[in-house]
Amino acid sequence: MPAVSVVIPVYNSEAHIEQTVRSALRQSFTDFEIIIVDDGSTDRSRELIQSIDGAIKYHRQENCGVAIARNTGLSLAAGEWIAFLDADDLWRRDKLAVQMANVEQFPEVAFFYTDIDLVNETGEIQRRGYLAGKLRRREVRNSRWFVPNRLRRRSLVSVAFHDRPFPYPSTVLAKKALLLKAGGFDPRFHGSYHEDFEFFARIAQHSKLHFIPYALVEYRLHPRSQEKAIQWQNWLLLLQSLEELWRDDDGKQRFLQAQFAGHFSKLAKSALECGEFDQAQEFYRHAKRYRTGSWPSFLSGMLWAMRQQAYTRYGFRRNRE
Repeated sequence: MPAVSVVIPVYNSEAHIEQTVRSALRQSFTDFEIIIVDDGSTDRSRELIQSIDGAIKYHRQENCGVAIARNTGLSLAAGEWIAFLDADDLWRRDKLAVQMANVEQFPEVAFFYTDIDLVNETGEIQRRGYLAGKLRRREVRNSRWFVPNRLRRRSLVSVAFHDRPFPYPSTVLAKKALLLKAGGFDPRFHGSYHEDFEFFARIAQHSKLHFIPYALVEYRLHPRSQEKAIQWQNWLLLLQSLEELWRDDDGKQRFLQAQFAGHFSKLAKSALECGEFDQAQEFYRHAKRYRTGSWPSFLSGMLWAMRQQAYTRYGFRRNRE
């Protein structure tokens, strides 16, 4: 039985999968297995994976999404510890070794994650120590006496993860028993947006998360603006899930109200830009329902949307300076 099972979900990842798997095989810590779950790839991913020499368990299934693919890998894992690795990210050679050393140092912890370096499509580093850097900048900003209270408000990440950075999946090493107890990734999330946030937030609600401030993962950035509709849909699902998760915490519930209001305000703005005035008014109504304390701004937004609608329907012309 290996100490660690490395779970790699794959879907049409021919551009990076070979390099990703080799970064796992080169680990200085060697007591691990690799489980690749091919989520119905239609490119050369399968061929490239099978050409790699190494102890790799390959499982193929119909396309069901990254949440179910990771859950499948979790069910096939034999190790006590699970390490996730996305098909386009890379591990530094000592990633598992450093984390297993922390396992020995902190035996009461069942969830560890590391910092990341951001890289572009070609592997060039764009920003080093991204998570620790964000943490430092937030602490410095909030420590300044002249910073207004509204800018000192915590983000959804800081609220969910106890003022620590977000645990990107490729950085995580966690006990299999903990992941199973938490229920796995939620398959209701489409694409690869926010399913990790929701699952790890569930874990953080009942378990300690230990952040290792060393960049041991190269996280690859991709342009995803064309999938904005899916992102917004998943973001709303995330907020709804957190609302249920934190139902007994009045402070977090108040924080979520502002998040809901901001979400619908952004949707309203996008609808206005597209000329969908009826939809914009509906989104503004939702925003107003969640943030009653800011009703003047939302009312003005609704009136502006109605005015724009009148211009369009009745042919009024705006005066342009």
